[in-house]
Amino acid sequence: MKDIYPIVVPVEYFGLPAAAREAGAHGVDAFGVVRPLGNDVFSLLVRADGDVIRNVHDEELAALGLDRAAAERMAIANLSSLASSSESILRQVNRTPSGFHFAVWLGDRFTSSCILWPGLYEWARRELATDEVIVMAPQVELLCVAARGDPEFRNAMKGYMEKVVSGMEKQISSEWFELTAKGIAPLGIE
Repeated sequence: MKDIYPIVVPVEYFGLPAAAREAGAHGVDAFGVVRPLGNDVFSLLVRADGDVIRNVHDEELAALGLDRAAAERMAIANLSSLASSSESILRQVNRTPSGFHFAVWLGDRFTSSCILWPGLYEWARRELATDEVIVMAPQVELLCVAARGDPEFRNAMKGYMEKVVSGMEKQISSEWFELTAKGIAPLGIE
């Protein structure tokens, strides 16, 4: 199934009240195959048919002979193919005098979902010349990958990304995730 992908969405996508955020991800199962990522951001499995994206539910997976784990592996494989070879995603690497380099990915409706790409950490290590990497999905068609840097750098980058997406639709989150070879986790601030 080459049409199944993970997308990242903010908690607001589900229309959950603030109290539900504190209680966890209650109520999101009605939206299909959903996984919390932290920072009020979730991964949601979808099927893409041309310009139409629709949520994938367990019943559909069962009809296809798939369980959640198999569907998530398939979605990540499709995302990996897109992230590693897509001409629809522009990658701009920015080198700074401080050595805290950053990159902006933009252009495709699955760009922000590349936060889940298993190859992102190695790409970032190579392109940003650091082992300490952070990542943010501020908007559907935008991904920011940066050196962890210091608090001043992180705050400046966060402010910059917030200005970039100001007024844009489909915003996701301006919170940082730590990116390692194992994946993402909300950035713990020292």
